[in-house]
Amino acid sequence: MRETIEKIWRKQLQPYEKCGSNNEEIKALERLLQRNCEKLEKALSEKEKETLEKYNDCCNEYVDLMMEQAFCDGFCLGARIVAEAIAGTN
Repeated sequence: MRETIEKIWRKQLQPYEKCGSNNEEIKALERLLQRNCEKLEKALSEKEKETLEKYNDCCNEYVDLMMEQAFCDGFCLGARIVAEAIAGTN
């Protein structure tokens, strides 16, 4: 089962292709992040921009790993709920 979940996560299977695309709150946060990052980059020296880029890379990697774990945890919880419903347990 983990292999299938990982394939979904790595976009080898794509049931979530449009996930969040209709969420206005997510879109607004993305615009705010982009706007603030652009403002910050304009105010930084080249060395500071390099540090910001490294920080952003690290944050993106962290978020990707956390999202993958949350996806796997949620998927497993959903599968457990379905299994219990089919088995008729409470």
